[in-house]
Amino acid sequence: MKGHYTLRYHLGRGANYKKWQLKQMSPVGKFAVSTEYHDPEGFMMLLYNCKLRNHGTVAKKIHDGMNKTVCAWIEFEEYHTVKGTQIPRVLMEQTEKKYTYNPRKHPHWSTSDSDNEDNAVIPVMLVNKRDLYGLSADN
Repeated sequence: MKGHYTLRYHLGRGANYKKWQLKQMSPVGKFAVSTEYHDPEGFMMLLYNCKLRNHGTVAKKIHDGMNKTVCAWIEFEEYHTVKGTQIPRVLMEQTEKKYTYNPRKHPHWSTSDSDNEDNAVIPVMLVNKRDLYGLSADN
């Protein structure tokens, strides 16, 4: 589906605790047109034209002990839901990096070879359960 979207892991209390929050954003202004929540178990999605976003000052405060609040998300332009319970092998063969974010441990988006991926632009990302992978554009 083409548009302006954000995806983040929802940690607010209530029925949607620890679910993926997918928002379709207005193309004019910064407000959500629609919001969906997805249980990570069995959740698989491809995201296109992604940017890893982070409020660095908020993340630093959380890292230093402040209570958690929304500080990171993925912006993207299009997505496709992947059906089934297994990641197709062809997708896993294209994974280049696994991205992580936990401001309690480190106040930036990171990978195994980079401790700051904030604002990184990733052409295609795979979301599988709670894991995020950048896919190679070469294949």
